[in-house]
Amino acid sequence: MQLEEILREYGRRKGIGKLELDDEGICRLMINKTSTISFEKSLFDNGFFIYTSVGILPVDKEKELSLSALIGNLFGKETGQAHLGYEPNSRSLVLFTFISYEGLTYSKFNSDFEEFIYYMLYWISKFEELKSESGESTKKGLYHPIDEKNKNIFYA
Repeated sequence: MQLEEILREYGRRKGIGKLELDDEGICRLMINKTSTISFEKSLFDNGFFIYTSVGILPVDKEKELSLSALIGNLFGKETGQAHLGYEPNSRSLVLFTFISYEGLTYSKFNSDFEEFIYYMLYWISKFEELKSESGESTKKGLYHPIDEKNKNIFYA
């Protein structure tokens, strides 16, 4: 399946109407009336990216937040299949993932997209916690989006 087919099917199944790429080749989807998730074709036409900003880095907390993002990013510990990056023009911490067209079905897309949303919500919460002065009080409420029983563990 191609991105356009995925978007049409997602819109149909969720009852949100026809989702299409705009003139820039991007489809933006609002989640919870607060977060925008973007879908954009890869330049190599072998898949597409899903991405969203999880927060703006404040100058006074830049080092702490950046280190937390790097630690969470390592081996997908707190990002799953997604990754965190930094967009310098807006000073945004961006969560993104690449979905390959190879073997892509709607079911696989939906599973990957749901995981992406879980990690997006996790990082938005974590980012807010780390930005706040009293981060300790909210730390107990933060949960990992994918609990251990759902992780695939293997030994080499």
